[in-house]
Amino acid sequence: MKHICILAFFTAVAACASTRAPLASFSGTYRGNEADSIMLPGEHVPKDFVYVIKDNGRTLNTVQTFTTIDGKAVKLVWNGVCDGKVRPIEGALPPGMSMSCRRARDGALVNTILGAGWGYTETCVLTSKTRVTCAGVVDDAAGNPQPFSYALDRQTIPQGAGR
Repeated sequence: MKHICILAFFTAVAACASTRAPLASFSGTYRGNEADSIMLPGEHVPKDFVYVIKDNGRTLNTVQTFTTIDGKAVKLVWNGVCDGKVRPIEGALPPGMSMSCRRARDGALVNTILGAGWGYTETCVLTSKTRVTCAGVVDDAAGNPQPFSYALDRQTIPQGAGR
């Protein structure tokens, strides 16, 4: 089940900016970039993966859609203030997953994803106006730590974004 959970961490992405500059907006529509990602063994970014983000610098509203390998349509929704409080991921497989986020001083977003008996933390940064990269470590089924990183490429850039 952890392979589906890896897709859940696409539920939040982050901005990275100098502490002297305002946070850049994540707002836009993204697609996963598997070629520039390090996925867990046997995992792949779904070809129809679409991730829409609305970010006002305090609150994230996120929707991601994709089709699983076995043909199930998935829609994951996470909405909340990045204040470190855990909130549910709607539509998660398996049900009952939740996430918290907080913004680091450098603008990075630190997300903690939780499920029944497992969890992991990832740090996401906006590496350009069109690229978000997230990285972390998750334990595999045997309890061995597995590093991952994934890249998301922005398909649309709203007016005023990417200051």
